[in-house]
Amino acid sequence: MKFCSFVSTVFFLLLAACSSGIAAGPVPAPIDWKAFDRPQVRDAGSSGPTERERAIPEAYIRILEAPENAPLATLLDSNVSMSFPGLVDTRGRASVIQSHEQLFGAFAPRVIRARRIFRTDSVQIIEWTLDGIASRSWMGVANAHGAASFDGITFLSTTDDGTITDVHVYFDVASVKVQLRAASEKLANHPIPKETSASTDIVKAMDTSEETENVAVVRAMLDSLERRDDAAYVRSLADSIEESVPDRALTLHGKDEVRGRTKALIRAISQLDTTIHSANGADRFVVVEYTLSGVLVGPLGFLAPTNRVVTLHVVDVIEMGEGKVISLREYGNFAEVLSSGS
Repeated sequence: MKFCSFVSTVFFLLLAACSSGIAAGPVPAPIDWKAFDRPQVRDAGSSGPTERERAIPEAYIRILEAPENAPLATLLDSNVSMSFPGLVDTRGRASVIQSHEQLFGAFAPRVIRARRIFRTDSVQIIEWTLDGIASRSWMGVANAHGAASFDGITFLSTTDDGTITDVHVYFDVASVKVQLRAASEKLANHPIPKETSASTDIVKAMDTSEETENVAVVRAMLDSLERRDDAAYVRSLADSIEESVPDRALTLHGKDEVRGRTKALIRAISQLDTTIHSANGADRFVVVEYTLSGVLVGPLGFLAPTNRVVTLHVVDVIEMGEGKVISLREYGNFAEVLSSGS
């Protein structure tokens, strides 16, 4: 045993001696300790829109103001899609450009003002006002001539390179027809809207817990409509709530007035189904797209009961305060019900 121990000891000593003859590795590079004091650049990742995405709303509005919509192709993805309540959805650059021409081309000249822009990671949302002169037939109105001013909202889904992949446009066709003095009898009592401010507000999504909580409040509020629970709906509202539908010159103040309109909606549509398609939190605002579907069994605004299934596409721009809805601005096209033959 001692002999084995001795041999082992000699072996490891020889190994160590041989190792000492091996050339040493390169000398480590000197460390610049001051570098650790320099400010570090953080990668923002996908926490907000890129510079090219941020430029899209203004470029989109400028192109829409032009006499021809052809330059719009420079902003559109080859497989871009578009929707407007009451029209067939379209896909592809040429079809989407044609849809814009159908909606806006008759108004020449026209001025479009962006009143508010919501910037999120993947969607740029524009609240706008159009002032123009109709110079030809428009949306089923033959030989439309006259001035019109109306509000709308557009959702632009974007990619990081500044390309538009999807477009959703909302405004009230009926109010425009009234302004052109060419509405049908069903729309004859539709009021003319007032002009809005020309200033533009920029609202940025901050990806905060408050934004998440606000979206949850709005989702619960819309769910209460489907449950036909007007009391739960009203509990989401601040005492000073103001609700407006700009192109129908409708403004409600306080919970009682809003609750009255909510009850009328619940009574008018049986088997009410509420489907939320998108809900975007941005600072103190929530912008939500949803549909209301059911059987129209009672009067709803200027719509008479039909006892047929109707679907309404709606956008609410909601301002929140301390977990309550303090203002709500509604966009939609009630005329989509008439165009569906219901």
